[in-house]
Formats: sequence, C-alpha cells, structure tokens
Amino acid sequence: MERMNWGSTFAVHQTFESQAGDKIRLEWSGGTLGFITIMAKADFDAGRYGGPYPVASDVSWAVWQVLRSGATVVFAVVEPPNENIQVAAALEKVPLPKLPGTLSHGDLDESQGKALVSQAFDLPNERRGSASSRELKPEGALDDTGPVPALILDDRLCVAAQAHSMNMAELDFFDHRGKDGSSPSSRAAAAGWHWGAGENISAGHATAEGAVRSWMQSTGHRWNMLLAEYTHIGLGVYFKKDDPGTHRYCYYWTMVLGTQGD
Repeated sequence: MERMNWGSTFAVHQTFESQAGDKIRLEWSGGTLGFITIMAKADFDAGRYGGPYPVASDVSWAVWQVLRSGATVVFAVVEPPNENIQVAAALEKVPLPKLPGTLSHGDLDESQGKALVSQAFDLPNERRGSASSRELKPEGALDDTGPVPALILDDRLCVAAQAHSMNMAELDFFDHRGKDGSSPSSRAAAAGWHWGAGENISAGHATAEGAVRSWMQSTGHRWNMLLAEYTHIGLGVYFKKDDPGTHRYCYYWTMVLGTQGD
C-alpha cells in the first residue's frame, strides 16, 4: 500500500477498480491503525475523508463491502505513528446477483401495481418538501433539516426494488440481504445502477400510504427516505394473495434510494 503524510502522523492507501458488492479485506501487523475508511477515488482526491471506522487496538483485519462501482480507495491512518507497520489489502470480486428474468406484481395486475408504485413515489417527495417532517434523525446523524430536492424516479432502481419485493414474497423471507447473499447495492448494480444505494422494506400494507407511513414512523427509515444525499428512487410492490410461508405478509414493499456520483 502507498504511504503518505497525514497531519502529524501518516496513512496508507490503495485504489481498486471494483463494482458494488465486491469485498475488500485489509490486514495489518506490527502496529495499530487509528481509523479506516473506504471511499470513491473522486472523494479521496478532493480530500473528503468521510465515514471513518475507529479500529480497536486488538484487531488486525477488517472486511468491507463496496457500495458503489468504480475506483474505490481504502484509506487507513496509522496511530500512533509506526513506520514498521505492515498493511495489505486485497479485493474479492463478487459476482453480481442474478435478478429474475421476468418481473411482475404477483396477484396485482400491471395497472394496479403501477398505480401503487406511483402513489408510493409521490408520498416521499411530499415529505421531503416539508421542513417539519425532518425533525427526527438517528442517533449520531448529522443535522440535515429543511426541505430537500424531490427524488427522481429511476427505472434501474425500480427493477432492483421490484425484484427484491418479488423474491421476498416467493422465497419466503423478509430482509435486506437476499437469499443469494445479495445486498441493496449489489442488486442495484445488477440492474445497471453503479453508484451508492440504500433501501427501505416494508410488508403487510395494502396501500402505498400504509407502507410509507411505516417508514415515516421508524426514525432510521424516515431519515433514509428524507436524506438530501439521495437523489433518485425506485419502488416495488408484490402481492401474494395466498401466502402460506413463514412470513405471511401478502404485500411486500421495497424502496431503493440512490446517490448518483460523477
């Protein structure tokens, strides 16, 4: 890894060409690291070292999943300074998940499904335009109050969202991680979206109002939906009238939120 002076100490970094869903493993010996972060190369070049992860003194390795495709930098600060420390990073290429070849809304016909998606698209933008809707935030989140720009509906994110709703219903699970191990970012990448992506899921709601209300009543989901950094959105809903599995929610909702980079 390349070394560089960073303030009163020094740091190490390495750049990888990766895609969303890949994993980067960092190992070190002979010393300790103060914090580690991974970021897009454009942010690294601009000196925007956001999202650091503090490192415990008894830890000697860490693994991250890449959230956006493109040039990714692993950056670690050596604290206390120790020129004898040995640091190595390796990229594990993870195949993108295979999305269903044919998507549907289940027991909803096409027009019903599209109507629900349209309603679910309008509601978050109404919330984003209201300063009063942005009062709650997760512990530790930066202040980000006031109206924010409306989200743009994106076909690729809609494909990722619909595929996940369909898979949750038909494969009988309710989780952000797919049965194939996929993540929101890797599913978005498989649909053609190669930037950052986040996700909200909900179940059991027959209306868009019910699904969006459930997200608004959860601080983390609410903040996700109203965060200014998210610029694009995709939505999916799947209805399984006879739902005999462990999770008998019948209605499965997915919202995928995207931050488009350079």
